[in-house]
Amino acid sequence: MKKIINLLQLTACAGLLFGSFAFAVENNTDGALVVKPAAQLPVIAPKLTVTASTSFYELHGHKSDDRKNYDFDRMSAQINLLNINFGIQGGWSANLLLQNYEFYTESIFPSAPLPQWQRSNDKTTGAGDTYLTFIAPMQFVGSWMLIPDFGVSIPTGHINYKSKLQFLEQSNLAYNAQHGSGTYDVLLGATAIKMISSGFIFGNHVLADIRTGKNSNDYSLGNMYKYDTWLDYNTSYGLTPRLVGAYKYKEAIRGFDKSRGNAADDFYYHAQKDWSVSAALKASKSFMNSAISLSAEVGVPFAQANDNFDHSEVIAKYYGHVALTGSF
Repeated sequence: MKKIINLLQLTACAGLLFGSFAFAVENNTDGALVVKPAAQLPVIAPKLTVTASTSFYELHGHKSDDRKNYDFDRMSAQINLLNINFGIQGGWSANLLLQNYEFYTESIFPSAPLPQWQRSNDKTTGAGDTYLTFIAPMQFVGSWMLIPDFGVSIPTGHINYKSKLQFLEQSNLAYNAQHGSGTYDVLLGATAIKMISSGFIFGNHVLADIRTGKNSNDYSLGNMYKYDTWLDYNTSYGLTPRLVGAYKYKEAIRGFDKSRGNAADDFYYHAQKDWSVSAALKASKSFMNSAISLSAEVGVPFAQANDNFDHSEVIAKYYGHVALTGSF
């Protein structure tokens, strides 16, 4: 689930960058090393931009753990985001991202000692952590647009969703089923975007999510490092074919949830990696002199893999995304 969340957090603010970037590339095509602050560009960005979006992912368990202790059947995620970007002086902007999740997971435990423990269908709904970030003025190096960002993750996500299995109602669900970290975390990121030829835009984003101490349940999620990349081709029909890639490295958890103990959670006490490459198609339409825009996207991963201690695998089958943006 965390892979999906980070992709959508990036999607929520990436659209704010492309308009100014297109102008800059048209006026800086000699390939020389040029560093130019965004404040020098004759482009006035909107003071306030608000994006409301909803996304749905269909997932499925692909491979059980090596010891055959658990597996997954159907899984899904609906993620609702409200992204508020406010332009401030000197080309800086402040960004507030509010998140709400609905996760559904069908878990299978074939070796469980009680029949009622051998299958669990869990659904969690509620807020995720809130991101407050600051986006630095754009800098240009040749034909690349570079945008650093930094901020804090505020622990508004619930971390005490309980199991529904009989006799285990006081135990929290596994760490990945919770909606937040429970700690104030440091966010450090950077975006690099380049128009590589007529109509093509190549984008990259790196993010470090640094945990700070333990939460109220006496554990700390591992630091997470993300790399997202995309290649868009903008057509004249409002359609954008896309290739979207993602890589994530997540360090081991430190400590353990006091309601779960440290048994049978080896998966979380070792580093986890996953990556995916998706083919997608995005449609967009602007209204009121581009003050309002509506977009929809569908995508299908055609290559993906997980690397973890248990060698278990969960794959995404497809996703859909709808967003409404207003600029004021």
